[in-house]
Amino acid sequence: MSVLMDRLDDDMLKRCASYLAPEEMVSLGRVARRFGLPGSSLPDSSLVETVAGDVFAQAATEEERLALPRYDHESSICLYKQLVLMRTPLEFNQLIGEDVFHSPSWPKSRVCVDGGHGGTNWNCVISSSVMRGGRHFAKFGINVSVDGYVTNVGDIRNVTVGVIRPISGWDDRGIENFFPSIIDSTDSVSHDLLAERTTTWHGDIHCCSYYCWGGSCCRTDWYTQSIDDWAGQEDLRLPSTIGLLLDLVEGSLSVYKNGRKLGIMASGLKGEYCWFASMADENGSVCIERAALPEIG
Repeated sequence: MSVLMDRLDDDMLKRCASYLAPEEMVSLGRVARRFGLPGSSLPDSSLVETVAGDVFAQAATEEERLALPRYDHESSICLYKQLVLMRTPLEFNQLIGEDVFHSPSWPKSRVCVDGGHGGTNWNCVISSSVMRGGRHFAKFGINVSVDGYVTNVGDIRNVTVGVIRPISGWDDRGIENFFPSIIDSTDSVSHDLLAERTTTWHGDIHCCSYYCWGGSCCRTDWYTQSIDDWAGQEDLRLPSTIGLLLDLVEGSLSVYKNGRKLGIMASGLKGEYCWFASMADENGSVCIERAALPEIG
């Protein structure tokens, strides 16, 4: 195969490579030194790096480029991969807690919660989609059941939705109770969470969420935490959809209820975040979807 590729000039190879997914570009780079990743002291000059950079420049919208500022030493292939991931549907990839699970009949954008054990443990679900810049909008749908039946009216009590720092492997720790929005130095997992810190964590808001019961803002740096009222807050009653707009240009998190903007819930957010939800004492489901940015106003 590499012999056949050697007969093609660079322009033809670049044209062919432009149709590849990021992972396939990496594989192509390993076929021969000409294409380029292994052993290259100038990775930006390799054929696959050039192609990935060209594809990103041509395909990314202005909003997408704003959402993906390039890190120092980040390859064009990695940046292109982030663009592809940013266009895929959101999923809950980490499920932490004893009462939360994926249903085989539902996509991974939805999780089921069985809070009928009589305990008060909090469950947490986290998306692996990392937001590093720009503006991002997600909608959360919440269904709560009573005695096994889905109810369409009433209060949603112990459910929060918001943003959290990227953390990995916490679904493998066997944690039964995890409510990251209110963790402080008195919690046993505070030190472990802070140990996850990377150079992409900026500022001191590591987790921030909207509390559906009352509409308060929960925030923490995992050393100190607070639950605060804010202008425009409302609680959530079924049937309702909560939208969250993370604006990493302004550093704000805004809340939308059934398409209506309630206001800016929190300011001072910097660095990388992922979407998440926490639930306790509820039977039902939570789903997430990536949505078009709302009009500014």
